[in-house]
Amino acid sequence: MDLVKHLQSAWKRHSLGSFVQLAVKNVVLYAKDAFSGRLFQKSAVQPSEFDSSLGVDTEEIRELWSLDVDAADNAAYAHRYQPSPHAFATQAIKGLVIDHSRFTFVDFGAGKGRVLLIAAQWPFKAVFGVEFSRELCEIASANLKKIPPERCRAGRVECHHEDALRYALPDGPLVCYFYNPFTRPLMVDMVERLATDLKNNPREVYILYAQTDNRDLFDKQDFWEPIESTDFHVIYRARLDKLPTHA
Repeated sequence: MDLVKHLQSAWKRHSLGSFVQLAVKNVVLYAKDAFSGRLFQKSAVQPSEFDSSLGVDTEEIRELWSLDVDAADNAAYAHRYQPSPHAFATQAIKGLVIDHSRFTFVDFGAGKGRVLLIAAQWPFKAVFGVEFSRELCEIASANLKKIPPERCRAGRVECHHEDALRYALPDGPLVCYFYNPFTRPLMVDMVERLATDLKNNPREVYILYAQTDNRDLFDKQDFWEPIESTDFHVIYRARLDKLPTHA
């Protein structure tokens, strides 16, 4: 049974406290799946049309306790791997009115790299994923090698195995993508990290934030201007004229 295997694997990798936190979190997720019927459908999940067209693996959900997470302290504040809807990510990136060649695209919590594969189809200066599970990062990197040359227009496309809060943000204009990768405590730190970086290095920055559980963290900072918003997502643009000045 997959659940038993995941528990055994997680027990070997995590401390008792971290294991208990992850176990409780994932039991809740399994319970929600069971009540909604999704749990009993997982064995029948087939590769998506997107995966089949590229010969990649991005579809299957991975629970936290099944992952080889090194950053145990932050694992308690992460969400399981679940891929962004292909149509949504495509339309969100397509809708950006920017000169893509000037921007670096960064997916925080890149998982298996689905959004990296999508973003690579635009002529971004670079497309980077940040993923704290080594296993998922390796899957993403393997998937990226399968992009047909005619479908890869970005300058560089890479997935980096790193903690999001320690990741050195690239210089130059940025598009930052978040598909609800963190729970609130870590998202608080991430939003503050972005704000500090922007104040120290003012430049064009767009935020694509889906599953907007914590959008209030952006909304309370005046320099993030929402330019598109639905119940599912919001796109922010940094207003450099509203950045606080240093004393």
